[in-house]
Amino acid sequence: QTLKNYIYRVCQFKSSNIPSQEVFGGPMQQDAMEFFSFMLDILDDENNRHRDHPEPPALTKEEELIFQREGYHASITFHYHRWMAAHASILSQKMAIMTMQISQCSSCGWQWPNHAPPKYYLTLNLPQKRKEANLKDILASHYNAQGACTEITEDFSCEKCTKRTGKKVSRKVSESITRLPDTLVFALVRNIWTDRGDQAKNEIQVRFPLEELDMAPYFFGMPEDKKRALNGRSITKYRCYAVVQHHGKAVNEGHYTALVRERNDRQDGRGALQQRTKEGKWWRFDDQKVTPRHESETQKASSYLLFYEKIENARD
Repeated sequence: QTLKNYIYRVCQFKSSNIPSQEVFGGPMQQDAMEFFSFMLDILDDENNRHRDHPEPPALTKEEELIFQREGYHASITFHYHRWMAAHASILSQKMAIMTMQISQCSSCGWQWPNHAPPKYYLTLNLPQKRKEANLKDILASHYNAQGACTEITEDFSCEKCTKRTGKKVSRKVSESITRLPDTLVFALVRNIWTDRGDQAKNEIQVRFPLEELDMAPYFFGMPEDKKRALNGRSITKYRCYAVVQHHGKAVNEGHYTALVRERNDRQDGRGALQQRTKEGKWWRFDDQKVTPRHESETQKASSYLLFYEKIENARD
């Protein structure tokens, strides 16, 4: 069946909360990110060759100590393969993003990692009460490769010194991306809460690069990634190929459109992709209406979902 027919069939699924209500049917306003997440979950499950496989057991205390001695690279590799043991689909191979938080006790200096389950897009909270922001700055407020502090948590129990002193301490937290996918998706969170407790839309204009986004400042690279970089293949550079935009003043109403870059792919004699050129036009998809658009329209305040693909032939 075609993807269009598949999506139509999936959208007829009945809600478990309201049996008579289709999940994405009826006159109610639907959220593009919720639909995107829903579709990814369905596609991932139907294409998961290991969906009946249980995940391996979590680490024991003794194993955690071994990984602490071996360093972060060992624990990153373990958690990725542990997750892949039960999530072997094309999405997990092409879109899975992994992140790692490193916490450091402000009293004794002890550090320990915490690995979040892989996800298929990065959710980014946007600055409030500002007219404009840059995607690179927003990413830097969430992630970094050097272990710089992005958050301080008070009243924390340290496994080392709290047991000895009985006092709670503060900790510094940094977060890095430990796996970058071939297709990288950002979800810009535009719903905010007002002082009155109402939901409102954050209409800040987010500037983002179309031709080259380098994720190196936020990426905790693995040794094998460095080998690939030495061979001339980029592992951190991306090009934007699609943007989903929300039109409307409120988060619970409005209209969604998509801007998509035309693919001018260069192929070899066997049909394999050699290079994806950057001269492609941009097209606006507005329900059944498709019209050409200038690339400047991607930078409007209504940008909601950003889709990037890895630049295979870029040099690091």
